[in-house]
Amino acid sequence: MFDIKVNFDGLNRRLERLANNARKLEGTRQLSLSELLTPAFMQANTQFFSLDEMFQGSPFEVNSAQDFKTIPNDQWDNYIGATTKFSTWNEMLYGAVTEKLRRDLL
Repeated sequence: MFDIKVNFDGLNRRLERLANNARKLEGTRQLSLSELLTPAFMQANTQFFSLDEMFQGSPFEVNSAQDFKTIPNDQWDNYIGATTKFSTWNEMLYGAVTEKLRRDLL
């Protein structure tokens, strides 16, 4: 009945770019919190403008990685649940990793 012409040239280029970007992400990498929890991510998903502001606004003293490690998980999760779009710290990290992968792939 109806003929529809579809041009897939642009799609092929985008798929090639996606495949190339995926190859660059192969393997295991260690990322810092600041690489994951960027100001853009924090502003979109929390009541804070930055990771540092979230630490400063917390009821915990976080001046070092060691300070952060001493915070009880359940108390930190309560804080995350009250101040972000996420229920737990792990959920927030998963959201940040997912967003970073999307940015890096596209």
